[in-house]
Amino acid sequence: LIGEAVPIARPRPGELVITEFLANPKAPIEDTNGEWFEIYALAPVDLNELVVSNGGTRNHVIKSANCLRLEAGQYAVLARKSEPEINGGIANVLTAVSISLANNGGVIILSSGETEIDRVAYATSKDGVAAQLDPQKLTALDNDNASNFCDAVDPYGTGDNLGTPGAANKPCPLPPDPNKCNENGGSRLIDPPAVGDLVITEFMADPKAVLDNQGEYVELFVKRNLDLNGIEIKNEGTGRFTLESADCLPVLANSHIVFVKNTDPTVNGGIAEAYSVLGLNLSNTGAHKIIVQRGEVLIDEISYDGSTAGKSTQLDIGKYDAALNDEAGSFCVSTTQYGLDCTAEGAVCDWGTPGQPNGACQ
Repeated sequence: LIGEAVPIARPRPGELVITEFLANPKAPIEDTNGEWFEIYALAPVDLNELVVSNGGTRNHVIKSANCLRLEAGQYAVLARKSEPEINGGIANVLTAVSISLANNGGVIILSSGETEIDRVAYATSKDGVAAQLDPQKLTALDNDNASNFCDAVDPYGTGDNLGTPGAANKPCPLPPDPNKCNENGGSRLIDPPAVGDLVITEFMADPKAVLDNQGEYVELFVKRNLDLNGIEIKNEGTGRFTLESADCLPVLANSHIVFVKNTDPTVNGGIAEAYSVLGLNLSNTGAHKIIVQRGEVLIDEISYDGSTAGKSTQLDIGKYDAALNDEAGSFCVSTTQYGLDCTAEGAVCDWGTPGQPNGACQ
């Protein structure tokens, strides 16, 4: 009968799945008006008395005298505002909720009484781009994995926001093959360095002509043609960085490649042949290590104890080998100046051969 009171069909864990959310709508839509998230029903349920939370101290309980029914396979949009003229043009909002979504990481939790139905945790959200769950992963278990979400690509409503509120999501692109890289419009297998294929040949830990955070560098010698994708340069502690790129990063045999704190030669001391930014600090004093590896493969490693201000530490040119550079006496202080114009009156230059063959150690 019309108007007859019926028991609420409360969802059980996993019967509602959070499938999409926009935490940071693009201006001029304000967050307080344009935030929303989408849920998907795997079973017939009512949303009456559903508790929505962002993990804080305040919850929103959905109230309605009418049954807010979702059949299996249906989507519902819950938004900060239900009026399309202020929420960014979303006309199919089932109900408004007062819970805010943080831009810099947060959580959305659905509960029935004290029973949690589903939750999604997320990191920093993109401006105007909804995060959407791959349509092949519509379960409360799959949406626990952030890698099953991807950026929405379809515009909606009246603003410049991307998402599919209340409609099926687009399939997420397949994750890139970690063993392949892009080249000449196609892809090919990465040719990674093996043990000893890259040799640490020089480093500047304490430049004098420029600041350390501008002029520190590490030089590697390439023993054969290979790709640098995925190599990691690190120290014995937490300092490290990985060379990541979807494009192939080939280097030729017998070349010197330099990683420097700043690739601009006008501020790094005149290093014009820098390959990439050095993403870690080199300590000036004490015993330390420089390590090059890729995954579990240790390609080369050296130890050093302190450095000379303004002068690089370089490997004897006759010992360009990942085993020989471990021997005592293989490294020495550079005796060659480098810089933009070291012959100019009043010029201050450091000593080293970044990107060039080293000299012999005496």
